[in-house]
Amino acid sequence: MGNGNVISDQDARRIGVMLRWFESTGHGALLPHRRGPRWWPAKPNWGKITTAWSSTTPNQVTVNPCKQDGTSPDTDVDRTVYLTTPTDNEPDGADLAVDDVIAYVQFHDIENDDTRGIMIGLANEGTIASVDTLLPAGFETEAAQVDTWDRTSQGATDGMAVRLCTRIAYDDTSDEKLYAYYRLFTFDSIGQVVTVSAETRVEVDAPVDC
Repeated sequence: MGNGNVISDQDARRIGVMLRWFESTGHGALLPHRRGPRWWPAKPNWGKITTAWSSTTPNQVTVNPCKQDGTSPDTDVDRTVYLTTPTDNEPDGADLAVDDVIAYVQFHDIENDDTRGIMIGLANEGTIASVDTLLPAGFETEAAQVDTWDRTSQGATDGMAVRLCTRIAYDDTSDEKLYAYYRLFTFDSIGQVVTVSAETRVEVDAPVDC
C-alpha cells in the first residue's frame, strides 16, 4: 500500500477488478467506464474496526471512519466494509480484530442505499519487539531444521527473522574457493519485510592437493 497516500499501479488494477465485480453484481454504481486504462486516483479511506468478522458474517466487518493512525474515529458512523476473499470463515491474508485500522475503497450500495466499502489492506504497521529467529543460528549446520513460523499464531513473539541464501560464487582465477552468501531478512508481525542485512560470506569448499 505504500505510504497510504499513493496507490500503486498494482493496487489500482486490483481495486479496478473489485469495483467492476461489485458493479456487475448489482451492489453499486461506482465509476463510469471509459476506454483505455481505468484509474481510481483517490486516496483510500481508513476505518477502525468496531465489529469484527464472525462465522455468521465472514465476508464483512463494521468500522468507524477515522484517520490512518486510528485517531479521531467518527463513532456516529457505522460503515460496513466487505472482505473480498474470505476463506474458511476467516479473512484471507489479514488477522483482523476490533480496533484494527483498515484501508478501504468507498462505494454507494444501491440495493441498501448506503455508503459501504471494500477492504484493500491493513493500515496498521506490524511490530518487531520480540522477533522469532528461525534456526539454524549457525549457517553451517547440516541437519534440516523443523521449526516453522505462522503469522496468524505467533505466541509471545511478533515478527520473524530468517537467513536466505542469495548467491553462490566461484572464481578459478582467484583462490579457487566456493563461497555461499546469505542475508538476514526480518519480517514484522503482519508479514512485511522490515530489514535486509548486508551479505555474509560462507566458505563452502576449498581445493586440496591431490
